[in-house]
Amino acid sequence: MIKDAIIITGTSSGIGLGLTKYYLEKRYKVIGLARRNPKELSSYNNYSHISMDITDPIAISKAFDKLLKEIISIKLMVLNAGVLGGIDRLENISIEDSKNVLETNLWANKSIIDKLILSKTNLKQVIAISSGASKNGSAGWGPYSISKAALNILINTYSKENPEIHFSSIAPGLVDTAMQEHITSLDNNDNFESINRIQAAKGTSDMPLPSAIAKDLAIMFEKIYTNEISGEFFDIRNY
Repeated sequence: MIKDAIIITGTSSGIGLGLTKYYLEKRYKVIGLARRNPKELSSYNNYSHISMDITDPIAISKAFDKLLKEIISIKLMVLNAGVLGGIDRLENISIEDSKNVLETNLWANKSIIDKLILSKTNLKQVIAISSGASKNGSAGWGPYSISKAALNILINTYSKENPEIHFSSIAPGLVDTAMQEHITSLDNNDNFESINRIQAAKGTSDMPLPSAIAKDLAIMFEKIYTNEISGEFFDIRNY
């Protein structure tokens, strides 16, 4: 049986992979949920992977039914998996495409949290990876910004209904991930300020690699759990 497990979604790359490596090096038992099992983690005996589509609530339910039989307590659940969606003026993005972004960035996270709560799991902390775009409504990022703003409220609501669990949503700042790689490759014909800013930050200290930011995020998670009110939004750039 596993005590104080750490579960992270989106462990195949980016922030999820960086956090997973950090916690594995600290000898925590980490369970990753992602479509792909990264080869970089194959050498860690304390890592377990569940390959799945997190937007499938039935797959989530089945995976956690099996997983929770082996777990005494969960120290931390990191809801990291997310998609950017299209970059365009909002009127040019279809409702269907917008719904697809919310399926991953919002409703998949609800499915996971619901399963953990309904299973009466000994869960200590939930961190949802949000974005500064959830607060500033960045032009060109309509569905993404909306999904992350809704995620903040989702987390806040759970915190009020489940005071025994510490919830928070976190903006990790600019991190050099595949998402940012895609953004920096865009032509930006609409001259979106947010894209100009990201393109300027690429390759500088303003956009660190996931491996460089993982420790700072992990320390931040612990400080929030110890010192902050549950349900709040925090930006690492202001913390």
